Amino acid sequence: MQDFTYDKKGEIMVTANTGGSGGYTIQHIYTVQNGKAEKLSLPGLDKDKQGIVGDGFVELKPIDNNKNGLYVLEGTERLTGDYNADVRGYLKSKWKWSQSKWELMSAHFEPTKAEKTVYQGSFRSYDSAYDFLAPQSWNGNILIDEKTGPHADPYLPEAKSVTSFLFNSSKAEDQAAVVVIYAFDKSDWKKLNTPNEPPVGYEIAQNPATNTVYVAALPQDSVFDPATDKGKKFQSLVMTLDEVKKAFVLVKR
Repeated sequence: MQDFTYDKKGEIMVTANTGGSGGYTIQHIYTVQNGKAEKLSLPGLDKDKQGIVGDGFVELKPIDNNKNGLYVLEGTERLTGDYNADVRGYLKSKWKWSQSKWELMSAHFEPTKAEKTVYQGSFRSYDSAYDFLAPQSWNGNILIDEKTGPHADPYLPEAKSVTSFLFNSSKAEDQAAVVVIYAFDKSDWKKLNTPNEPPVGYEIAQNPATNTVYVAALPQDSVFDPATDKGKKFQSLVMTLDEVKKAFVLVKR
């Protein structure tokens, strides 16, 4: 039993798995008043407010922050892409009972650390709805690093997603980009694409259905000495803008 309501009487918390593929749980908290068990409400973020996402708690557990027998609730919501296994991160929140409802104390997002994948034959961006069909020379020689959401690129917060195709090297400092593809809302791209500023990249496609503009950035110079084996290999993997446009194919979600 834990004291959530701070009345020096313990409440009873019951937790059970839903049994679905999402790994979600259901909880009930009961308090005893005048000899009768009453169910307390449960905390939850307002999904109707902008910027709040999630599909329910995968975990909701009691925490005694100050080791004084007074408990708060810590919730974990899993944020996914198009399917449950595509986990993008976790929304952590803490809640304190205040009179007749749960009060949000704090909330923060913990992104998962996605591993770079090796390019083999093709790449599909499920978030940004496109395929990229590069030359066979890319197979095994390119790493794919895709980031989505408001922190996809710290230097370009307008980007909805950023996919970097990187030279495959065991040394992180040698994983230079061969091509970078950005996805922007059309209005954001219009603001960025001004004649008075250096170009972010070159527009390669638009998707009117989602109001998205796709932009490719190519290396201006070889990051390696072109006379070395590494420099020659890197240069052989670089594509022209026309080749990038031909390799880029929009797909339906």
